[in-house]
Order: sequence, then C-alpha cells, then structure tokens
Amino acid sequence: MKWSAISLLIGKYFDKRVPRNILNSQLFDRPVEGAHKFDGTNVGKDQDGMLYGRNKMINPNSASY
Repeated sequence: MKWSAISLLIGKYFDKRVPRNILNSQLFDRPVEGAHKFDGTNVGKDQDGMLYGRNKMINPNSASY
C-alpha cells in the first residue's frame, strides 16, 4: 500500500463510524511488509532482496534501470 492510500483507508472506516474492534482488526491484525527506500532514488528493496521502481518491480537480470 502506498503512503497516499493510508489516509483513504483510515478515512473510510472513521467516516462510517465502524466499531473499534473492526477498525483495530483492519489496521493491526492484517499482515504487513516493509521495504527500504534508498534516499535520492525512486528505488526500494524488499525483505527478499527484490528491487522496485516507483510503480513496478525491476527485473533482477537488468544491468541498469
């Protein structure tokens, strides 16, 4: 999920006055993944070592991006 989508997700639940237990489940009980973004680039690396550009995965066999 991109950072810009987080406010849309949270807003969707708060606007409808969803019960606290459902809100907590949606926000805290779902699996999450982390990635590392290299400063000054549009490239990130996930926990498996795969590289990603702004919107898609970079082919591991690529010599440049």
